[in-house]
Amino acid sequence: AKLYSNFGFALLGIGLANHMGKPLSEAIQQAILIPLRMPNSFFTIPHEASNLYANGYTADGKLSRTPNGGMFAASWAMKSSADDMANYLCAAIGTSETTGNLSAAMKVAQSGYFQTQNGNQLGLGWTIIPLAQANIQDLLKVKPVAPRKKTPTSVIKIQFPQYIANALIEKTGATNGFRSYIGVIPNKK
Repeated sequence: AKLYSNFGFALLGIGLANHMGKPLSEAIQQAILIPLRMPNSFFTIPHEASNLYANGYTADGKLSRTPNGGMFAASWAMKSSADDMANYLCAAIGTSETTGNLSAAMKVAQSGYFQTQNGNQLGLGWTIIPLAQANIQDLLKVKPVAPRKKTPTSVIKIQFPQYIANALIEKTGATNGFRSYIGVIPNKK
């Protein structure tokens, strides 16, 4: 059984920064943000760019901001403008001008390494729902939000991981006052 782990992503970020010999924010800027043309994405929002970002709110309507940087930066601290996220979306779909290592890395991350009991696959941070096995109408139905629970999910290791372009490839995220979702079907663009 596997659990999604923000702590695991934080450790991965620390390891990558150590491997590259530079702070994580600098490593990500150089390897990802500049090639994807994402100039307004940061771990810590500079004061002069603060007007580009929305405020979050708690359930009782109080202003909420996600923390800047810190040890868990790799798991929750990236903040991006809408334009930058549009560029990321193009890379995730495969329609951007991104070539070479970054394009290949996106496909590696969007490949399934484990399969759940319901046939979904787990990539590197992504959930992959092969459309050959899924009813598109069921995927489009709005489902009630279930309370978060940390329940282990039984998975089977995929012997030969592969990228499936005919799949809904998605990722959700949530931090203090913010929720996000990205979902792409690469072969439908």
